[in-house]
Amino acid sequence: SNVLLFYKPYAAKTESYKLKAKSLASLDRWILSRLNQTIKSVRINLDKYEVTQAARPIDDFVDDLSRWWLRRSRGRFSGEELKNTSTVLKMIIEELAKLIAPFTPFLAEYLWHNTDNKESIHLQDYPKVQEKMIDKKLEAQMALTREIAAKGLALRAEAEIKVRQPLRELRITNQELKTEKELLELIMDEVNIKEIAFGDDFKLNTEITAELKEEGLIRELTRQIQGMRKDANLTPKDSIKVYVKIDDVELKDIIKRWQKTLASDVGAKNVEFTGAIKDGLLIDRHFEMENQSVWIGLVKI
Repeated sequence: SNVLLFYKPYAAKTESYKLKAKSLASLDRWILSRLNQTIKSVRINLDKYEVTQAARPIDDFVDDLSRWWLRRSRGRFSGEELKNTSTVLKMIIEELAKLIAPFTPFLAEYLWHNTDNKESIHLQDYPKVQEKMIDKKLEAQMALTREIAAKGLALRAEAEIKVRQPLRELRITNQELKTEKELLELIMDEVNIKEIAFGDDFKLNTEITAELKEEGLIRELTRQIQGMRKDANLTPKDSIKVYVKIDDVELKDIIKRWQKTLASDVGAKNVEFTGAIKDGLLIDRHFEMENQSVWIGLVKI
């Protein structure tokens, strides 16, 4: 699965690491709460021999895991949060493998062994609910967070502004999240806005300043390079050197101003401008930005 593929490059970070519960992010506490609610629901239905009813909560959980937790956690697989985030993901995959074992035995075994376990999954105890991990208030707050983010994205679509283009502000009416910094940051990241304000109406500021425009261009360039990394089968740990050929002076100056940010975001040691297309590269690509021709080449270092 996509979740397992994402876990593999970081597997070594979970070895002999004890999860620090007190330092868990709200996103991690939420997914662990959802996991235990799911275990609870599955066990209740299995005890009643309601197999179909038991399987449905698993589908809902996997959807939450991949479509929200993983997507909003991608930037957390580095720096101080790396070990906690990687360990949470390992724990979830292992518990999920145990949970699905009666339903999909071969998939369960595959997941179990791919999280570096030697014995068969079918020799393990079925997962038990950890009631202390269930946080119904946080689950309700996260549902609200996702609802607000979805409305913000809908306003973007209505204004025909791509998500990669940062915007200044989203104004929301709900005061419940006002003191929940981490949840507000999730909305800001998902909708790609700089600030959240509270008021009497739900409104997205769609004015694109010169600075926001520049940041949007760099995000587009980042997306292109990340796509090239993927096509070249590079892992997140692989470092690269990026060559850029661009004739337009204004666009070149913009990239120069954001050079360090670009290098950091794409896992590059450095970004070098060149006057001619180079040979002997891992991968290269031509594309257009702002109706200007851009050439990018990557070398693994």
